Amino acid sequence: FMGPEGREQHQLALLRPDLHILIEKLGLTARSGDIVQIPDRDQLTLTELVTAAVDMPVIELTRPIALDLIANVLERAFDYDDALARFKSALTLNRSFQKNELVAAQYMNIGRIYDMRMSRYGAALNAFGKALTIFEEKGDEIETARALIDIGRCRRLLGNFPEAEKSYARAQ
Repeated sequence: FMGPEGREQHQLALLRPDLHILIEKLGLTARSGDIVQIPDRDQLTLTELVTAAVDMPVIELTRPIALDLIANVLERAFDYDDALARFKSALTLNRSFQKNELVAAQYMNIGRIYDMRMSRYGAALNAFGKALTIFEEKGDEIETARALIDIGRCRRLLGNFPEAEKSYARAQ
């Protein structure tokens, strides 16, 4: 059995590559691979890092990128609710910047959390469907196929085998 501090250290060890990306993108510096140092602050835990990173002043157009990176770190740390909230925040910002390809990518991230992490297949179908619409409008055949496969999986898991087959067939 591992206590909260041991569990957090284990999560940090598992997340080390993603933390380095996050730290680098947000202009932070790392110490000994596990502990993070923000100027004018003491060493931080993973939770404190995520909070500080979101609150850091960043160029507005890069905020969705920072939120996406943080959400991916949180997902790998098994904090699905917080990861979902960050993906939704990135979605809202990307929508306000009219970055449809990034909006679609966030819908796919949201769908993945609902589908593979929370087993909320109806919500996942909704998110994947919104991404599919954008991919089809763009004429992006590869991403359209990926969205259709994810939609098919959710339909299959919901027991709707005929519709799942239709999604899989469209993806080919």
